[in-house]
Amino acid sequence: MPSLSRSRLAVLALLTAACMLPVTGVVPILEPLLLDRLGLQDLAASSFMALNMAGALVAAPFVGRLSDARGWTRRLIAAAATLEAVVLVLMTRAATFPELAALRVLDGVAHITVLTLLLATVSRRGAGDGHRPRMALLGGAIVFGVALGAPLGGLLGRTSPDPPLLAGAAVMVVVALVAPFVVPASPADPRVVPSGHSLLRPPPRLRLPYLFAFVDRLTVGFFVYAFPMYTSRELGLDPARTGLLIGTFMLPFALLCYPAGRVAARGRPWRVVLLGSAGYAVAYAAIPWLGEVGLWPAMLCGGVLSAVMFGPNLVLVLDGSTPSTRAAAMAGFNAAGALGFLIGPLVAGALLQALDATPTAYHLTFALGAATQLGAIAWAVHSLRRARRNDTA
Repeated sequence: MPSLSRSRLAVLALLTAACMLPVTGVVPILEPLLLDRLGLQDLAASSFMALNMAGALVAAPFVGRLSDARGWTRRLIAAAATLEAVVLVLMTRAATFPELAALRVLDGVAHITVLTLLLATVSRRGAGDGHRPRMALLGGAIVFGVALGAPLGGLLGRTSPDPPLLAGAAVMVVVALVAPFVVPASPADPRVVPSGHSLLRPPPRLRLPYLFAFVDRLTVGFFVYAFPMYTSRELGLDPARTGLLIGTFMLPFALLCYPAGRVAARGRPWRVVLLGSAGYAVAYAAIPWLGEVGLWPAMLCGGVLSAVMFGPNLVLVLDGSTPSTRAAAMAGFNAAGALGFLIGPLVAGALLQALDATPTAYHLTFALGAATQLGAIAWAVHSLRRARRNDTA
């Protein structure tokens, strides 16, 4: 397939960032939307975030295979973006939690469809190593949208939870209108029969990238639940201060995904991923041992190292798939991440509750996240060495 022009690639990156805005834009309004408006308890409120990931986890593999088999990328992006816009508007009118929960699942289905197909669009175009950094560019766009969504949601939701939802709907309408003009047609190859590609049985070359996608999002899930509680209860920081700390993590993460991808494209992506993961695990485990002063450089280092992991891992998904299976590969990558983010907050919440949120509980929670990351590194090193021995045999 022909390569994408720079202008079209830039628009696709902007659309990718835009589709992430509603995902984190809802975070600052969880309390007024769920606790105040519907009178829910904390457990139901926390399940609201998990429902989005559950919908994404179920839908992603089907979306990838459908796009690879039928080549309906433009139609699916426009339809899914429209569906997400409608769902976000309906959320402002939901009167009960079951209504809101059903809409949240649909939101996850629509979102993962748009994101998966935008990634597949870029990954299918071009040849050789030239399009590897483009995947890292979209990785940076994803993180930038995630980082920008929360502060915008907080700004718009100061008086009511409705404006962030309506703004997210407006953004998705723009995505639905623009996508058909910039997303190239992706005709299905009649010679290609979609394989039984799934998250549980991915092709061998995608197993390790999926593992790291899962583990990375698992640790993010731990972080999202435990870090604000740690800074509030143990350090006495207000939400604004905590938000600045998280911003110190997210900014270098967003800005460095693309450069990290370019570095990986010139050398061995696995070397970059493994080194970044090892440093990330150390910074992650150190969080509960640091006071506020120490957290600032730790957050900065964590953001840099996350970029070193995330961008090159997208490159590995690209290398482990073919143009005719790119949508399925990207869907599996997103599904693995969704599963990690679904499990992470639940495990962290259960651990903190079981230990009464004592200082020891925070140490164990962050140590468990770091240990999981180190376990993934050990498994990857073992698998890569075994594959190298088989190649030379």
